[in-house]
Amino acid sequence: MERKNIFDNEKSGGRKLTYYIVLGICVLVIGAASFLSYKSIQNALNKDDTPELPPAGDTVDNDVDDITETDTPEQDVTETEKKEEGITDDKSQENTVQEQDKQPVVETKSYVMPVEGEITVGFSLETPVYSTTLKDWRIHDGIDIAADLGTNVVAVNDGVVESIESDDLFGIVVTIKHTDGKKSVYANLEDSVELEQGQIINRSDIVGKVGNTAIYEISDGPHLHFEMSENGEKIDPTSLVK
Repeated sequence: MERKNIFDNEKSGGRKLTYYIVLGICVLVIGAASFLSYKSIQNALNKDDTPELPPAGDTVDNDVDDITETDTPEQDVTETEKKEEGITDDKSQENTVQEQDKQPVVETKSYVMPVEGEITVGFSLETPVYSTTLKDWRIHDGIDIAADLGTNVVAVNDGVVESIESDDLFGIVVTIKHTDGKKSVYANLEDSVELEQGQIINRSDIVGKVGNTAIYEISDGPHLHFEMSENGEKIDPTSLVK
């Protein structure tokens, strides 16, 4: 009776061990299956939630277009190009023209006759003229204007008195340098000239009076010997005076 009980106990313990092993295997299988199922579900969820990214090339192009449209408006580009090319609108050009029209215009005064009278001897640098005083033929680099002694002689244009001198041949001589660079010479004047060297003189101001101090032309009677020059070259006074 005692052996039988022992055997029965061993047999009963073996069944229990087998049961627990099988139970453990089942738990592991169920756990593995549950884990794999969870992973599958998670992957599927992740795949659905992740949006598809567009190709790299499309992203760059769209960004560039957006930047161009936002940061550089067409109007600004047009104004910039105009400034770079030096283009101004019609209104600016009109304003510029109006400003130019407002600028003062410097009037060029015409030359006047230094004294009223007949030209008795004309200007001649190529053809000699006869000198009644010297009794010979020679060139004449001015004009002689007949006038009574003491007649006022006036400046032919605005300028500065360059010199006042007593010449052995032409007597009392006044030279005026004009604002346009030309020079006028008044010879055979009376010795009562009241001008000073460097004095500013205006057109028609009195230079002196007709005299008879030019020994070179003493036989020609009272007159004004008048010359003009430009850049050191003698010119015909009748081309300027009126």
